[in-house]
Amino acid sequence: MDSHKRAHHVIRIASEIGSIGQSFEAFGGLVLNLIYKVPVSSQGINPRGFPVAGVVDGVSADGIHAAEYSAVDKYFKSTMKKAQSDVRHALAKAPHAKEIYLLAGAHRAPQIAQTFETMVLSWPEMKGRSLHILGATEIAAAIIDKGLDNEEAVNRLSHYLPSLSRLADEEAAQALVPPEAQERIPRPDVDGLLDGLFAQRSCVVLAGMAGSGKSDAAAAYAHRNRAKYQNVLWLPGGNIETIEDLRAVPITRMGELRNVAGLLKSRPCLVIIDDAKEALTVGALSSLCGPGSHVLLTRRAVTADAQAIPPMSFADSKHLLTRNLSTCPPGTWDKIWGTVGGHPLTISLLNAAVCEGSSWADIELDCRTPGMLEFNGQVLADRLLGRLRASAEQGLALFEWAGTSQIDYKLIAALSAPALVRTLRKYGLTAPSRPGVVRLHDVVYASLSAQDWWSQSRRDAITDRFCDYIGSAALGTDLAFWSAAISLGVKIERLVGGGDRRPAFIYAMLSTWAPPEIRPELLSDPCEDAGLIRNGSRLASPIATMALIETVEKLYLHDKIASFAHAREMLSQRVEVFDKLAEAEGLTTKQQSEIQHHKGKALVRLNREAEALTIFKGVMAGPHPLPETEIQIMRILKKGDILDQQRATDIAKKIYATAASSTPVSHSVFFAAVEQGTAELIIGHETIITKMLVEAAELGVSQALQTMSTISRFLSKEAPDLLSRLIAAIPAQVIDDLPLPQDRFAWADILFEASRIPGAPAQSLQAESLSLFETLPPERFHSQRHAELLLLMQRPVEAKALLTTRDDLQDGPFAQRLMALAENQLGDPGTALEWIDRAFENLPERQSKYKYEFHEHRFDILAAMSAKSAVAELERAIELSPVGREQERLKGRLAEFLSE
Repeated sequence: MDSHKRAHHVIRIASEIGSIGQSFEAFGGLVLNLIYKVPVSSQGINPRGFPVAGVVDGVSADGIHAAEYSAVDKYFKSTMKKAQSDVRHALAKAPHAKEIYLLAGAHRAPQIAQTFETMVLSWPEMKGRSLHILGATEIAAAIIDKGLDNEEAVNRLSHYLPSLSRLADEEAAQALVPPEAQERIPRPDVDGLLDGLFAQRSCVVLAGMAGSGKSDAAAAYAHRNRAKYQNVLWLPGGNIETIEDLRAVPITRMGELRNVAGLLKSRPCLVIIDDAKEALTVGALSSLCGPGSHVLLTRRAVTADAQAIPPMSFADSKHLLTRNLSTCPPGTWDKIWGTVGGHPLTISLLNAAVCEGSSWADIELDCRTPGMLEFNGQVLADRLLGRLRASAEQGLALFEWAGTSQIDYKLIAALSAPALVRTLRKYGLTAPSRPGVVRLHDVVYASLSAQDWWSQSRRDAITDRFCDYIGSAALGTDLAFWSAAISLGVKIERLVGGGDRRPAFIYAMLSTWAPPEIRPELLSDPCEDAGLIRNGSRLASPIATMALIETVEKLYLHDKIASFAHAREMLSQRVEVFDKLAEAEGLTTKQQSEIQHHKGKALVRLNREAEALTIFKGVMAGPHPLPETEIQIMRILKKGDILDQQRATDIAKKIYATAASSTPVSHSVFFAAVEQGTAELIIGHETIITKMLVEAAELGVSQALQTMSTISRFLSKEAPDLLSRLIAAIPAQVIDDLPLPQDRFAWADILFEASRIPGAPAQSLQAESLSLFETLPPERFHSQRHAELLLLMQRPVEAKALLTTRDDLQDGPFAQRLMALAENQLGDPGTALEWIDRAFENLPERQSKYKYEFHEHRFDILAAMSAKSAVAELERAIELSPVGREQERLKGRLAEFLSE
């Protein structure tokens, strides 16, 4: 990171550290543990996050390290009396401490701090001890230098530092470009070619055979021109089949999705797609590029729109061959040049063979065979890999086992050793790739199958190590599990399909499946598996129970695609899974709570809410209560009588208050409380709701926009100013980057509701909303809101066409209501009245809160027919409407109608 950018980041984070306030003690403990690697436990705060008097704030288990944290504004003023008190307190309460840390939210005054440190170290009781004084700037600098690439640190500290996740994402995006290889031979001819092409166009295709240096040239271009772009992204071409795929691209090891098309439009961005498919055309990609953005494709096929990479020059090729060797006999070099020309990968392999002990005479014999490059160099690679067997076999074995040319670096290190990666790179077998991933040259990977090195016993041993690794990672708090599960998803699915149904593989496969991807044929009967765990035939390990619970969950989501009725029928047969698991021996208290929690969720889905509520209350009263369970209780109470609704509100209030007090509350729990909250409650907690929404949206958490979408439907009516402020608070880069359909739907829905606000730029908001709706896959609620927007825009023909495709038009009250509106706009109130009457007949009692809207629509239709009963419909709508702005709006409509 350059010094200017670092300084800017430090200033930003330091200012946020100074604003933490009461939660600084919890923050300080995390900083020492995660950033400074000082193993202190937080004694100074209780489980609810409040300070505990009389104890040192943090101390290590062996008592060697002690820490005091302070959010006092004037900590570094004058004689630093508060700091003196903190040191004496640490000495008194942790007498064996050798290292004392003072962390403050204020900015450190260097001269005052130095004077203070000199004075304190002169105290007799400080003899043999050291003192570390860290202010906001020092802490911020450490976080920037040591924490931006630490996934756990970013996730946990982001609760206190709103900008940290964004800065980490930006740095991660920049780091996707492969680093420049130290052994690279500069190729100014290729560099100049690319610079010239990009001066004329926004998209360039660099083509040539495998191993010709395309990826190396692309990486070099990115490093030379990094200052021109806000983001530089390196994407493997295998992930990008079509232009549309650029709306949702995994650009990190964790598999997070980013809307690369949106980034290209919104800011200067360089996107490199390595080994791209021919379906990606220059014209289509150029249309995605906004000012200052460029796309660079590398491809094997030299198509009409591509620029062929020139071969390496005679001098550079000879330099590459002999870069770490004394010399090459002239006659041998002539034969090499005549056979392979300036093909960088082949020359690198020849160099590796000589370094491993092959004679130049052997190399000459290799060069006798004509047509060595007939199949993109694979024939020569087969011969040369054999000579590297002793050094490279163990490392290459992982790629042969995985069935992919790219593997996560941490996974390779866990399954073997980091030294193997260094060996593969030493002999030129790897190609440029993003950090955190090791990628074999395509030619090398294609040659693996030709080797006779592999045995099934070796593959089985790797599989066993991988199972242990992923089973352990699934129980951790970092993202190692997700990284491995996503990067080797195809291998895991292949293992399960081949009969290896160990719980770790099942859980990994289920965790990464979206509902349409679920393959029930790969899953065994969860009821039978639960019975085996209950009777002790299978171990009741945490990963085993997690896999079974997730199996029930995913099968329900898969069944729901066919129909809700089918899903409920199948779920009712699987509820016994939870009872069987609960009877197993050796369960932890957490497992017991999770089993009961998920049983309760299943019963809710089966409309057995009374039973579910009893279970949820039991979990909350047990030894391991779950916050998610309290949310389930709130959802059930919200549907009850006034007293139950008040209890639900009290739960929501408690969650809001806990989050506002800076006590950690998961975003999923908080957002669930927001969705279930009343308008009055939401309006009264605007500050914390805005903070949590923005934090999660910046992280790419889909639930943020989905929650905002849910509440926008009544905020647009009851608190339009609040909705406007929430929309303004969402950072622009979040909206530029909406890869997931559910996120695009949520933002479309929010803009739709915002267009209803008086004084809002309705036309532009509706146009933007419509463009997002048109990108969505067909789903019932999506098409409902899409049609509703079209009607608001007075486009009934399109709305009616969309509604006629719905499978619930004959009995769905909401689709029928919209069809009534469409017919009325088309000038056929008679047919419209028939539709709205059918909608009334089909509206279930549990959705009676929408009746007032149906009455208002019938009023519009009857008014168009000049029917005398129109007034009665509007009066009924007023009677059923919620008290507040919506009711006042309807009263205004009635007064206006009567005055005409």
